[in-house]
Amino acid sequence: QLRQNIDNKEVFGLVDQIQSIAPLFKEEIQRKGIVLMIDIERSFVVYMSKDIFSFVVRNVLSNAVKFCKNNGTVQIGFSSDNNKVKLFVQNEGEELALDYLEKLNSKSSWNYKKNKNSKGGAGLGISLCKDLFKRIGGSIKFENKTGVGLKVNIIFPSEGPNFTLFHSSSKVVDSIFG
Repeated sequence: QLRQNIDNKEVFGLVDQIQSIAPLFKEEIQRKGIVLMIDIERSFVVYMSKDIFSFVVRNVLSNAVKFCKNNGTVQIGFSSDNNKVKLFVQNEGEELALDYLEKLNSKSSWNYKKNKNSKGGAGLGISLCKDLFKRIGGSIKFENKTGVGLKVNIIFPSEGPNFTLFHSSSKVVDSIFG
């Protein structure tokens, strides 16, 4: 159903949308003592499918919280340079085994097997997110941050029919539930 929503684009603020998603994880964030940091300029506004954006961020944030260590930090940030626009979600947790990381980053991650130490789920959510973002011209990449945990980069398509970035100024750093 989300695949049909690619053309249902609207203008929305990144921070506002992320802040509307974060409360879904409030109970687990508080139970684990996680600090959720959103380090994005409030002025970033996009024109794209809000449903697809929300689905992808919800899934990536869910995994970041689930696999974050107790009393750790989940950070959400955004960068825009050299025609690449990227939202990242990084947690303090275990790094992934290199073979597992390679499978997640492969063109088709539908076939990777569940991690032995998995905390639930079959990985279908991430595969769906990758498929949806690919359909709008973007991508999702995973990288280990040595000594920190996992960083998920949600790379938006270049400006075009499926995505437009608007920007004014004023940076906001929010700590939610921390």
